[in-house]
Amino acid sequence: MQEPGYELSVSLWVWGCVQGFDEETGQVVLKMQGACSGCPSSSLTLKSGIENMLMHYIPEVKEVVEAPADEAELAGLEEFNKLEQHLSA
Repeated sequence: MQEPGYELSVSLWVWGCVQGFDEETGQVVLKMQGACSGCPSSSLTLKSGIENMLMHYIPEVKEVVEAPADEAELAGLEEFNKLEQHLSA
């Protein structure tokens, strides 16, 4: 899958982008983006859609997992939750 000096940096423009690939385990770490980021169905999309597609076309891929949220995302979600609580009061 990887030639010397070549890194897996495939953009899956609809869902997100690849953050990393572990050659030993075959695990791809994907950062969900856009409408998929934070969507309740994103885990289903990740496993049933993206993982199956990558495993079909790239035999070295054994699993796809979602990258953890970074600080900016967590802060944004916290602010969104505050606003949502304020609006529903």
